[in-house]
Amino acid sequence: MRIQIYIIALLLSAIMWSISFDAARESYHAAQSAGVMPNLHINKKLDRIL
Repeated sequence: MRIQIYIIALLLSAIMWSISFDAARESYHAAQSAGVMPNLHINKKLDRIL
């Protein structure tokens, strides 16, 4: 019985982590497209060129 509880807790935490990661990724992309947050990959490439 205890193993089932641990498995359920593990699966629920994995689901919650994936949902929060997806939400954070979507908000990061929305902030980049709105111009609030700069695209760091472009800045690194510009620093190498300059």
